[in-house]
This record gives sequence, C-alpha cells and structure tokens, in this order.
Amino acid sequence: MNLLIALLLAAQSSPHLKVCGVDWPPFSYAEQGNLMEGISVEIHQEVAHRLGMSLTLLELPWGRCEQYVNTELADGILDNAPLPGCYHSDLATAFYPLAAYVRTDSPLQTFSWEMAKGLKVGMVRGYDYTDKIKNFTGWEPIKAHSDKQLLLMLEKSRVDMIVLDYFSAPILSKEQDVKIRALTPFIDSTPLYLCFGKQRAELLARLQQGAAADAGRGRAGSHLSTLSRGGLPDAAGQAGEIETDAVTVSWNEPAKTCSCR
Repeated sequence: MNLLIALLLAAQSSPHLKVCGVDWPPFSYAEQGNLMEGISVEIHQEVAHRLGMSLTLLELPWGRCEQYVNTELADGILDNAPLPGCYHSDLATAFYPLAAYVRTDSPLQTFSWEMAKGLKVGMVRGYDYTDKIKNFTGWEPIKAHSDKQLLLMLEKSRVDMIVLDYFSAPILSKEQDVKIRALTPFIDSTPLYLCFGKQRAELLARLQQGAAADAGRGRAGSHLSTLSRGGLPDAAGQAGEIETDAVTVSWNEPAKTCSCR
C-alpha cells in the first residue's frame, strides 16, 4: 500500500490524474462514459482523495485505452496485467481469475491439468492468457473470434470446455442464453494493477518518497487494508472478502474458489 500511495503522491506534479479502463464488474462499473464505482474504483478514489488529487476515471474500449496511454492522452490503465510497459506499484487492487467452463449437463466437476489432457478447449484468438494456460500442450486449443462464438461452440459440443474470466462468464452466459457451469478450482489467476504509461516511468524512482496513510478508515480504507495484507487469491494461503454497493466478492485459498453475490 505504501508504494501505491507513493506512486500517486509523486504524480501530484500533474494536478489532475486521468486513468481509463473498461466496465468490468465487480471491480469497475461504468455510467455515461465514466467509471463510477466498484472495488478498484473506490480504492483509487480514496487514495486520490487522501493526496488531495483530482482523479478522472474514463470508460474506454480496451484497445483505445491502451492507445490513449501510449499517446499520453491518459496517464494509466485501471486493472491491467503487469506486462512489459506497465509501470505499477506492488499493490494489486484486482485479479483476473480464469476458470474452465462446461455445459450444465457435462459429467466433469473439477479441473486438473491431468484431466484436461486430450480435451478440446475453447479460447478466444488474441486474448492474453497466462503463461501456464498458453504453454500447456496437453489439450487441443480451439480458437474462437469472440466470447460469443466461444459459448456457441460449447453449446453445440464442438469443444469439451472453454476458458473464461470468472467475473464475465455469468454475464456472457445470460446474454447468450447458454447455460454453463464452472469447474473448480480456478485454472489460473493474475493480479491486476493501476498501470502507468512510459511517460510516468520516472515516478518509480520516487516511490520511497511517499508516506503511508491509515488504511483502516471507511470501506475503501478497509479494501486497502485487506489488499495490503496480500488478500487477493493470487496470494497463497489467504482468504478474504471485499464488499461494494453492487457486489460482495469473497475467496478462499488454496482451492482458489471465488463467489460473487
């Protein structure tokens, strides 16, 4: 948490911080072109408030958001993976859990790499899956052009299972009217960060200049306390819960199961 406070503190050389992201419940909810609430939104609004900063959170398609940061129209991307070119603190405020999904009439109940051998597994072409998923050679990857096509492939039994983001899967299932069921545990999970662009790379050298603030005040402060203790599913052995107006997210380790309600 100290590094996140420090990173934003250093950004005060610009009186206004502009960050873009996508509508991705439960971490960010969009309304009229802005990200208004959600776990990550509340955390960064709280940090900005403590530092006396003005923070704008824009909703943009992911590709356009990346372009905004690359062309310095925005300072950073909300909830991005720690890829090359991502300059971030050590505090992950979100996570990207990937699970294997099957039809509700499938006999499969649990996921293991051993059981996945020989299966046809649907994925979306161009998506940035984790190395563990990309490098596994035991299954037969079947590529789709979109999440919509992915669900249709599963519905028509063209694949044995599909890989989906745990948070988006229920929304996609409802939109496409395809009944699916997640296998447990998760296949893999990636921590996500507020990633600044290269134009802010110099801030990293000033991380230690910031001062930590009390993380226990209010709900967003409680989020910071939970996360600063390593309370994301990426941190082995941890269990926890984070609540917003819209959703409660709870998790349990080491099984890496998650529920939203």
